[in-house]
Amino acid sequence: MELFSIRYQEEKVCFTVQDAARFLSVSNGCIYQLIHEGKLPAQFVSHRYIIKAADLMNFLNQNDQK
Repeated sequence: MELFSIRYQEEKVCFTVQDAARFLSVSNGCIYQLIHEGKLPAQFVSHRYIIKAADLMNFLNQNDQK
């Protein structure tokens, strides 16, 4: 079962750490930890991490199945 629709992914292409934290209702530190542990893919661009919406949705869907 997928948690989020493809429509949402089309509306938002990328997230900043702050956006992702707000979306998941967690702290920025939690997002940084997931990135550094390799659990959440992100690219470092212009002094900040960018998280693709598809990667965030995949992370959520994978963890929903556990």
